[in-house]
Amino acid sequence: FTITGCTISGTTAKLTYMVENTGNSTIELILYGDSGGRSCIFDDQGNEYDFGNGTYLELGTSESYNGVSATIPSNVFVKGKIVIQDVDEAATEMTNIGVYAYSHGELVTFKNIAIR
Repeated sequence: FTITGCTISGTTAKLTYMVENTGNSTIELILYGDSGGRSCIFDDQGNEYDFGNGTYLELGTSESYNGVSATIPSNVFVKGKIVIQDVDEAATEMTNIGVYAYSHGELVTFKNIAIR
């Protein structure tokens, strides 16, 4: 996972990222936003944002607040996005974003991402 940016328009923040499959075989990557408390989003003002209500994930051509998936061939990048609605106007960074990678049984975490 590589963060490519985090922008805000009004009160909607968009964190963009790329996922590269560095392995020798194709993988199926499944990410969950609304995953029973595993995924989380916090800003530097102490606000927590829940998936749903306009906050959602994108991975390749898949988009949902619940789960997204993509088949990623070896040595290929796939674009993704986390769209966060109703962001506090005083927030200048997302301090902790955790997305549950169901297919791999672990939490992917992005920390201290500046909002520009």
